[in-house]
Amino acid sequence: LTSNNATCEPVDHVFDESCAPITISSPGYPELYGNNLNCQWNFQAPRNHLIKVELNDVDIEPSSHPRKCLFDRLEFAELGKIPTQICRHQYTDKTVVSYRDKATLSFETDDSVTARGFSAIVSCVRK
Repeated sequence: LTSNNATCEPVDHVFDESCAPITISSPGYPELYGNNLNCQWNFQAPRNHLIKVELNDVDIEPSSHPRKCLFDRLEFAELGKIPTQICRHQYTDKTVVSYRDKATLSFETDDSVTARGFSAIVSCVRK
């Protein structure tokens, strides 16, 4: 199923104590993602747990800026911390663990150049 539509519904996922992992990916993955996307996944873990994101595959339009994604970006955000921006070709085997029980992953694209996007496994771990 391939869709190049520019909308993605926001997803709110609340983990229970089992922290059963879920897989999320950019629209159309592993085919090319569309332009002008703005996708958001909100995660909440149980008390005394943290959100864990394992990036399996990342292929996003790269940016020449050393710290900022100027075009397309995958962003990991949580309250009280500067968001982590990811925009690189072949960015793999990267795990991000939150400092809190809530975190947001967002994927935004501009109006040119697309790539495969990303695939990630999200779960939670005990503090």
